[in-house]
Amino acid sequence: MDRKNIEINPLLETYGKYIDRVNRALDRELSL
Repeated sequence: MDRKNIEINPLLETYGKYIDRVNRALDRELSL
């Protein structure tokens, strides 16, 4: 279980950053 968490955490971080970027892009489009 611990090993899986160590492997998954970096993925979640990258995914979170990607979601942030998408959300910001959506905000920009909606405000146009």
